[in-house]
Amino acid sequence: MTRPACTRLWGPVTEPRARAIGALAAATSVLIKPDEINEDIEAAVAGLIPLHVLPSQSDSAESLRVRLSKSEFLHEAWVLYDGHGRRGYTRLKATSYPQPRRVRWSKEIVSEHVDSSGERVVGCVAYPHYYTRSPLDQTCEVMPAAVEQLVAWAHELAKPYLPLRLQVSSPNACELNLYHTAFRGHIGRHRDNFTSKDLCDYLHTGDQAIMDNTENTQEANTWVLIWTVGNAPMDMVLSFPRHPSVAHDRSKYDARRPEFTIRLSHGTLFIFSPLDDLFFCHEARFPDEILSEMGATGYRAAFVMRWLSVERATKLFHVNGERHTMLKVDEDIAEAEADRVRKRRRERAKKRRNY
Repeated sequence: MTRPACTRLWGPVTEPRARAIGALAAATSVLIKPDEINEDIEAAVAGLIPLHVLPSQSDSAESLRVRLSKSEFLHEAWVLYDGHGRRGYTRLKATSYPQPRRVRWSKEIVSEHVDSSGERVVGCVAYPHYYTRSPLDQTCEVMPAAVEQLVAWAHELAKPYLPLRLQVSSPNACELNLYHTAFRGHIGRHRDNFTSKDLCDYLHTGDQAIMDNTENTQEANTWVLIWTVGNAPMDMVLSFPRHPSVAHDRSKYDARRPEFTIRLSHGTLFIFSPLDDLFFCHEARFPDEILSEMGATGYRAAFVMRWLSVERATKLFHVNGERHTMLKVDEDIAEAEADRVRKRRRERAKKRRNY
């Protein structure tokens, strides 16, 4: 696969410029766009996303919600009811909540087989999200050829910006995040693999080992590639603490700087560095003018590609039947989840007693 010439649309933001704006560090990520359209990739991606999950000209938020709720293409996800969870969790696909609808793919790590209980399963690397109901709700399936083609293409485009160790092999996982203007789709302020405490510790100690420590399933100190498709661009904003004293509180981060606002539009690749995941939070939303222009007819499909740890992230998933794409829960996984739930209940009880 020959890499075409690309135009760099954003990044990096040099340290002198970043500090002049108020940030504590440079931004090392970049946004690029190929100068030539790859018709094979365009066709592969177009054939991958079924029309029923995309908005039509006649859609309203309600008609789109009803159709997505029946989709077998989109994976199931359980999220906090009304965003606060006082009434528990609800199926995301049945709501008009702004969170992205997702599909997760992985390279085949353990070949498809029939396990000891007679169920057909396959081993995939999975990337769980912390805000879901339970780790038992993880979903994944093996990459179809179109996704493998897209991942290889994005990796080739990104190579000049990646460290040598990541140029050798392409990401082994890809997640489709589907945002709709009908739902005012957005993702809130967060970090992927670090916490505010990690940043505070780094600022206090300068310990480079923090970059190599991760409790997530993504390989430590690896980049993330985000390929955008769709008729409605979104703005990704990198927010930052203006002083180390507020690094622990991301609600006080500065998210108003145009220099750290990145327009993710059709055919662009965002190459997101682990340093930026530590020093900045990120969030994404449709600009007001796009919401006004598109009404209920806009969407953005973000293909998020990661290098996941085969050792930490490999799990078995159902291949067919009612539990297709869902995690195969064995005794060890069930016991680990029970321990997690008991620990969480003890922490909540202790918190209530301290009030």
